Amino acid sequence: MEWLMGGDTGISSKTILSAMTGTPMSGGFGPDIPGDGVDFGRCYRLLKLFPEWRANLSKVSDAYPQWTPLVREWDSLEKAYEEDLGKRHGKDSCYAMLRALYDKCMIAGGWQKSGNGGWKRDKTSVVQLGKGVSMRFGA
Repeated sequence: MEWLMGGDTGISSKTILSAMTGTPMSGGFGPDIPGDGVDFGRCYRLLKLFPEWRANLSKVSDAYPQWTPLVREWDSLEKAYEEDLGKRHGKDSCYAMLRALYDKCMIAGGWQKSGNGGWKRDKTSVVQLGKGVSMRFGA
């Protein structure tokens, strides 16, 4: 509760909380992925508070498929984030990795690129068959 009521929370870290506790997202926000190093840092610090969650991070991708590419690369993201903390300038390794994974996250979450460069909800259905395995049905 202290973490939840504190100021070191964001939508992506609350997404982890939702997946780990089985509590649906509420408050007008849906699940989301970290968009930058600051946002990733909130997730990182939450997992430091609950190391058993870090060991079961696949629960997040099971609940929210858009997290699948992040969970696969979590060790590398953590390393980049930790290295960025030691720098005075150019704290961008973690951000660059998050940006590089963004399209994969959107696709894993059931989105597709639209003609104008944005994203639209894929009209197909995605069924999670197991850890890292899914099947897409539909038009």
